[in-house]
Amino acid sequence: MDYAVNHVFRQNDKLQREAFQRESDPGEKPPDSTAGTGDAVVLRVLFVAWAIRKIRRLQ
Repeated sequence: MDYAVNHVFRQNDKLQREAFQRESDPGEKPPDSTAGTGDAVVLRVLFVAWAIRKIRRLQ
């Protein structure tokens, strides 16, 4: 179970770093991109909810 928990937290950290980089430098977005910071927040919430369910199943 420790491996699964560590994997989930590493993935979450990676997603948060990528989202922060996109938010801090909006010039890197392609001109036709419609993804905004709200999309990043929704993806984080969904990922955390999925991770919690996965961890609970492993216990």
